[in-house]
Amino acid sequence: MATQKTTTASSTPAQASGRETLDAVHLRLPKGLRQRAEALVPRVGEAPEVSILPNVTLSDVVRLAVLRGLEVLEREFPEK
Repeated sequence: MATQKTTTASSTPAQASGRETLDAVHLRLPKGLRQRAEALVPRVGEAPEVSILPNVTLSDVVRLAVLRGLEVLEREFPEK
């Protein structure tokens, strides 16, 4: 999976304040997952991670999903 360093729009308070840069990760999603993420765009604006943004985008929803999914995986598979 290719990554590319970018400094585009942010989805978390730390990123919005410029304290954290973003790395682009290009991935393909099954159509159903993309549709589910798109359906969440108008509904996740109150999440603390994106509440400071003027409008939530699909990218913001996917970043939030990755963040929350990683938190679950880190609890499930703690470092030894």
